[in-house]
Amino acid sequence: MDQRALSERGQSVLQGINSQLRTLSWRTFDIQLLAQKAGRLPGSLDPLLRAAFQQAFKDAVCLVEHRQCNGCLLQHSCSFPRVFMSPVPKQLRQDKAPLPFVMLPPEQVPRQLRLDLLLPFRVRIFGQALSWLPYFLLAWERLARNGLGPERTPFVLETVSSEGQQVYRPGQCDALALLENQNPAFVAIPPFPGHCRLQTLSPLRLQPEPDSELPFARLVAALLQRLNSLLLVCQGQPLEGDFELIVQWASTLQARQQQLVWQDFQHGSRGQSQLGGLNGWLDYGPEIAAFWPLLWLGQYVHIGRGTSFGLGRYHLTGAENGT
Repeated sequence: MDQRALSERGQSVLQGINSQLRTLSWRTFDIQLLAQKAGRLPGSLDPLLRAAFQQAFKDAVCLVEHRQCNGCLLQHSCSFPRVFMSPVPKQLRQDKAPLPFVMLPPEQVPRQLRLDLLLPFRVRIFGQALSWLPYFLLAWERLARNGLGPERTPFVLETVSSEGQQVYRPGQCDALALLENQNPAFVAIPPFPGHCRLQTLSPLRLQPEPDSELPFARLVAALLQRLNSLLLVCQGQPLEGDFELIVQWASTLQARQQQLVWQDFQHGSRGQSQLGGLNGWLDYGPEIAAFWPLLWLGQYVHIGRGTSFGLGRYHLTGAENGT
């Protein structure tokens, strides 16, 4: 297939995919924890928050002594396996189903905590997982009470809000009212600005792992896989389209400029393991206009491996947005 025919067919297929992507819904929650005493936090809060949240969620909802999900009589009605252990749909070629949320820690993490210091972070919940919001709130309460950091510094859950609407404060919870009046929040995709820069906010871990370059086709393949898996697991509707054709077309396009480096960092509460990924930026020109909706949505869902640990976050410049 020549370049012109590939481009024409690719644009037709991608137009259909982009229209389906507009059905992906989510809600972003702004959470504030209030420190109850002085303490310390590690430099990277992403994996700490993620691990603490999963443990707090199970502590808050598990009703049995054995604490084992497999074989539990409540497995199919309990919120914990529904959120953290969703079965992998047969259409997905991956070992685990995506979690129906991403966590966004503060850009500046205070290493030293003091009494009454506010620690903000955000959580974005996708699709049908929003129906479990009361359990998320219980888990955030428990996370605060359990404490964070090497000294398990205790907090209290001070406020939870979403899109300017207060959902929680001590002694008051409006989660059910929010869910009853919930309208799916479909993101508005602005027009392509003609040129854009993709700036990483946390390392990108894509398969196969590149050293210091990111081919456009690899980025597009990761975006399609991530968005398809979220739509399928969180909303029960897979993306329909010829992914191979889209990736083939993307392989004929490249960044105008890119400056990326592979960065390793320690992972775990005691830094007992390492993760790594690409950090830096890529500049794209008008030739990638048809892929703009994919790139735009990728800011909200994150891409690659380790998204639940805060990896795979990026930001596009060239148009205003609120990610």
